[in-house]
Amino acid sequence: MSSQELAKVFAAPFADKILACDPITKKLEGVDVSVVATGKYMFSGICATGGKLFAAPFVPGKMLVYDPITKSVEGVDVSSVATGEYKFSGICATGGKVFAAPFDSDNMLVYDLSTKSLEGIDVTSVATGTNEFEGI
Repeated sequence: MSSQELAKVFAAPFADKILACDPITKKLEGVDVSVVATGKYMFSGICATGGKLFAAPFVPGKMLVYDPITKSVEGVDVSSVATGEYKFSGICATGGKVFAAPFDSDNMLVYDLSTKSLEGIDVTSVATGTNEFEGI
């Protein structure tokens, strides 16, 4: 990311747009994510790695990927790891991978940045049911 883009803070879209804020100028920008998902309760948590932002899918079937340099928005289908509503809440990146915390899912979402592949880590030995974890 450019130094100007690194200076911004971003909020995950629970509705229609990513919120981008320049904390120095206080200028706000909304980034439309409707090419990936529409509606409410969309994404819960956002993190940056590899020059891109990733948002955890709460209701949509896709993880949100936003490139602030090119302004491109895309989605990564997560149906191989989790389906239904309220899947993940919270996301972080470490070791070349993005991790999303399971909210109502039985799996933690793991996205490998180099291979662009998904996997799930079964969490049922630690928790089952709904509202399992939030934040990561």
